[in-house]
Amino acid sequence: MVLNPTLLLFGPGGTRIPINGSLDYCAYGLCASGSLPADGPYTFVVWDYGLDQAGAYDLTLESI
Repeated sequence: MVLNPTLLLFGPGGTRIPINGSLDYCAYGLCASGSLPADGPYTFVVWDYGLDQAGAYDLTLESI
């Protein structure tokens, strides 16, 4: 089986942040958001898409 990381992004106050132009989750590759709307803590929620694998995740953040 393959680990397929899937994620959601939440901003300060718990507001869901669009990824790849959608409020849906991001899976299977590059995930991008627009400009983040506010200063403060952001939370990524990450899981395996099939909910049947466990393992380590790497997360890289890049300002573009």
